[in-house]
Formats: sequence, structure tokens, C-alpha cells
Amino acid sequence: MMQSRPKRDDPTQQQLSVLIVDDDPLVSVVLSRQLSPFRVTFAQSAAGAFGRLQAGGKFDAILCDIHMPGMNGMQFYEEVAKVSPPLASRIIFISGGAFSPEAADFLERTRNLCLTKPVNREALKNAVMAAASETKIPAAALDGRGD
Repeated sequence: MMQSRPKRDDPTQQQLSVLIVDDDPLVSVVLSRQLSPFRVTFAQSAAGAFGRLQAGGKFDAILCDIHMPGMNGMQFYEEVAKVSPPLASRIIFISGGAFSPEAADFLERTRNLCLTKPVNREALKNAVMAAASETKIPAAALDGRGD
């Protein structure tokens, strides 16, 4: 039997490359499983993730925890924006939900998407595909819990 090949211009079939930046390795593993079959790379710190980018790492989208020790997600965004504003626009923030006034102001100013943990698999994939294609997606596509 002949199998059809995925169309290259179909973002749902592309082999997207995603960088996950989270200080909790268990969260990274869960997110990685939810993003299968995308190619996923982990960084347990924002400084480590920025080092990967400076070393030439290429990613279609970046998932970044907003609250981490050391360099936090907001500082990571600012550093990425200095060297590659288009890549900074493809950062999707993830959070446990507790926002400081600083984080709330930051998210309003940057307009980057922020997903709340636990993240629904479909919402996560929709967000990554939208970031990778640099398109806006309707909020309804991000609704839902669990998976």
C-alpha cells in the first residue's frame, strides 16, 4: 500500500524545532511528550538557552517559563530581542499562574502569548505552530484544560 507524504507547506505536518526553557525537568518532559512529533531541545536555565542561541541554535518556537531562578523568562526575552527581534516574537511563555505586577506589565507590553500550566496538548501545539508561522491564533483555539 502506498503511503501519502505530508505536504511541506502544511504546518501541522512539519517537523518543527522547539526549545523548552524551564528549570523543572519534569515540566520539560511533559511538554516534550505533548509536542510529539516536533523536535524538542531542553534548557534548564534561561542563561543556558541563550547560550544555545548564541552558539547558532535554530528554533521555530521557544517555550519559556516566565519565573525561573537566575535569568528569568522576562530577562531572557529582553536578551533575545536585542539580537533577534523576530525570534523574540516566537517566544511563548508558560507559567504556573501566579503573576507579579512586573510580569503582568511585561506580558501586556510584549504581547507574547502566555499559557498557564497545566497546558492542554492541543492548545500547546496550536500555540507552537502559530509562533513558528508568526500568525495570531484565536483565543478559542487555546481554551481547554488537561489532556
